[in-house]
Amino acid sequence: DLGLTEEPRLTAIDPSQAMLNELVRKHPLVARVEPRTFADTLARRNLAGTQFDLVLALGGSASYLSHDDWESIMRHARGRLVLSAYAEDEASVTADLTSQQLADANSRLREFADRHEGRIERVGRFNTVAIRRNHS
Repeated sequence: DLGLTEEPRLTAIDPSQAMLNELVRKHPLVARVEPRTFADTLARRNLAGTQFDLVLALGGSASYLSHDDWESIMRHARGRLVLSAYAEDEASVTADLTSQQLADANSRLREFADRHEGRIERVGRFNTVAIRRNHS
């Protein structure tokens, strides 16, 4: 919706089929949708060695990713990367994350930002880090 990429170049990964259906309804020419988690997509090798100009994990979705997932995301990002986790004083609307999982996600976010020279900003209910890759 923000015009950050052309539809035929967009790959979307989301465990919610309803979210992907909405994406395709709005943008019928998307290149690819993967109706599964990022970890499942990696395990099935659906992305192979594909790298993307822009990788987004928004809406607190980074709170659900493991440390290994975060590192793998970096291998698939050749340009910009934006990750958001629920802020320390927030929770997912589905209440499916414990306070410890939320704290761990924010700890990973800070470590990730430090390691990759990213900057964390509070955006609504989320702590968001933006990283710019300078190499492929």
